[in-house]
Amino acid sequence: MKIRICLMLLALISLSVSGCVEPPKTVDRKTFDVEAVDICIGVAIDMSGSFYSNWDDRAHSLFMRLLNDVFSASAGNECRVVLGQLSASEPIVLFEGRPQELRRRFQSPEDLNTFLQENSDPTASTVHNCVRKMVDYVGSINGVEEGTQMIFVCLSDMVDSQRDEATREQEQADMQLSLKRFREKNGAIALYYVSQDEAAVWRNVLSEAGFQTGDFIIETSLSESPRLPEIH
Repeated sequence: MKIRICLMLLALISLSVSGCVEPPKTVDRKTFDVEAVDICIGVAIDMSGSFYSNWDDRAHSLFMRLLNDVFSASAGNECRVVLGQLSASEPIVLFEGRPQELRRRFQSPEDLNTFLQENSDPTASTVHNCVRKMVDYVGSINGVEEGTQMIFVCLSDMVDSQRDEATREQEQADMQLSLKRFREKNGAIALYYVSQDEAAVWRNVLSEAGFQTGDFIIETSLSESPRLPEIH
């Protein structure tokens, strides 16, 4: 009987002690470090037949000015550059990397031109579809957060060549939603060499997406001194 009582006491003590022991803490260890991006610039270049002469004659020099500003701003900042093309070809997004990586990849204007030509279809430009994919991509890059300066730049006459009316309306509606999300993340937009007929259309498009004065700029093909975005 004494042995049985002792065993029961030992069991009670064991249960009491085990109930007081805290369970091991789970340590939240991140598998991947995500570096915050300070500046993210997306540039879409229209390689369709209706715009290519402008790219050759004028838009290329503006593109180089923009890249120089990005290189200057990258000192002390974590930057990303996204390069894309506006044509009937896929993929739309062609490059993502740091400014220094872009410079190493394309060491001359000829290298860049050849790359763009090889990855585009000059027969058409589905602008709405391309703009949607570019702004979605820029806004989803790892490290892009609330404080990131996001700018989408488009070098195009902004004339969409989609002929099917139903498809065109759906692509425009999808683009509008993407632009709205981009603006909600404090994204800014700069459109250069826009056709005079399209300028008012795109002002309305951006206004409906929530862009206000200071959030966007539209420069038509008449502008001889286009204003570049302030990258900081």
